[in-house]
Amino acid sequence: MSEKILEIKYHCQHPSCQVFCKRGELVMPEAEFNELKAAIDGEDIFKSPRVICRMGFSQPFKALSVTELTEDAQEQDSEANLLDLAKTNPLAALVIEHREVTRLLDRFENDVRKRDIDAMWITSRLLENEIMLHSIHKEEEILFPLIAKQAPQSSAAMNVILEDHKEFLSLLHSCRCALQHGDILDGIISSIITNLRSHIIKEDEEFFPMIDQELSEENKASVLAAMKAKAASFEPQGPGDIKEFFESPFLNNRKEFEFESLSIKRAGTDDCWSCH
Repeated sequence: MSEKILEIKYHCQHPSCQVFCKRGELVMPEAEFNELKAAIDGEDIFKSPRVICRMGFSQPFKALSVTELTEDAQEQDSEANLLDLAKTNPLAALVIEHREVTRLLDRFENDVRKRDIDAMWITSRLLENEIMLHSIHKEEEILFPLIAKQAPQSSAAMNVILEDHKEFLSLLHSCRCALQHGDILDGIISSIITNLRSHIIKEDEEFFPMIDQELSEENKASVLAAMKAKAASFEPQGPGDIKEFFESPFLNNRKEFEFESLSIKRAGTDDCWSCH
């Protein structure tokens, strides 16, 4: 059974409190709320959680109402928190962008099921544009150089992320080349879908939380500003003419790609990330 999540409306009992936390709402697990209640005497009184009081001290809070949140309400609250966090944290902004990548991946997968080559040609380009802006321009060009300086201990994990980027972009280009010949390469397409979904989970649940602790608020502000500027200047490519044959630069430089990929793998062999 999942733990109950409570929404508590409170009133601060500090007699001289004049700051904006005087009244407010908190969301927390029931077990945590019970611990805070047990830490202080008084009916409906509980100890304020850490960092809540702007005066810098734990205060007695009076619970005006305590409501159990439904799963839908919990999801809405979590979504609202993420959107609010994304205003100041570039990692939260990247998590939100992953949803657009996932939406396009779902659309691409649906086009594959229909065996609609023309639709796949368009959707694969949309997916490529999203990955280029998100993974290459924002992550590799802006975020990763900062991580290399501020959190060198995360370099092995970052190498795995870089390898993922090279792999699914290469696969995507291979897929588009095949589409021009009327071929649907199910094995490559399956790898694109599986690898990209796995990559998103890896970043959202492991990589971003790890580096979030290493970046200062000043670092985050500068990265977020640079990402916004990059998005404003980015020019997405159109799908192009499916009948106008081209050779992917990733295919032309396959040996170079394989060498870089192998180097990245070797660089991460001493870290558990290399096993992902």
